[in-house]
Amino acid sequence: GSAVQIGGGHDVLVEANSVFRTSIGRVLHLSGTNGRLINNTVIRGGRSPLTFFSVKGGVISGNTLIDNLGEHSNGITTYLECEDIEISYNFVRNSQIPWTLQASRGFHAHHNIFLVKSGNAIAGWGGTFQGGNPGEVLIEHNTLLSEDNVNGLAYIGLNQMYEDVEVRNNIVNSIS
Repeated sequence: GSAVQIGGGHDVLVEANSVFRTSIGRVLHLSGTNGRLINNTVIRGGRSPLTFFSVKGGVISGNTLIDNLGEHSNGITTYLECEDIEISYNFVRNSQIPWTLQASRGFHAHHNIFLVKSGNAIAGWGGTFQGGNPGEVLIEHNTLLSEDNVNGLAYIGLNQMYEDVEVRNNIVNSIS
């Protein structure tokens, strides 16, 4: 289950919710068109605090996600043919991977702060998008840092299938 799960919705806004110490599955989960997850806080949530599956035209912005370490607990998850999504002004600390994308295209990620122990701050998996490759990803003006001052690296890792990717003006420990 989820704290909020809306499937196939149109013009859905999930805003200003606070979720603390849950063991449920996905915490805030949307699919459909024009979905928006705005100014929510999830601390010690279950799996995948903020999830978009097959959202066309959406915004994930101004959210705070802290200490979400359950199984497959990526801070922001955008999978299964999401398209035209803005990821902005989010703060993610101590999640498996702050933002993951899969089989989707048309992302603009900007002004986020993603803090990791060490490893992927942003990760893109393969899969096809409507018979073609995923892509059209713009990642700019983000802060992606490792909290491990000795051995830590924060980096962006996108599968080789991604096309039309632009990464610019970020503060990052490393890019792969």
